[in-house]
Amino acid sequence: MSNANELKQILDQVKDLYFGSSLLSVEYLQKNFDQLNSKKEDNSEYWFLNGQHTVSNTRVKRYPSGHWVFYDKNGLRFLFLDPSGHLLHECEW
Repeated sequence: MSNANELKQILDQVKDLYFGSSLLSVEYLQKNFDQLNSKKEDNSEYWFLNGQHTVSNTRVKRYPSGHWVFYDKNGLRFLFLDPSGHLLHECEW
């Protein structure tokens, strides 16, 4: 997985989340980190589970700008970080 160390570092530094569901989703990613697959597509990088990149199992997307977007197990965006890993947006569905 390319940039795996960077993603792991980002996951480890995300701490001050407001919603409990966000924290649970980050912990889920940390727990299943070794099972994530990665793929580059359209200048973005995706990390996902279950060996297939789909909307419902995409877990992390890194845009060409370096911004990080995190999705929960239902495919809903819950976290948006700047390229340095600083929180820009958090939501709960």
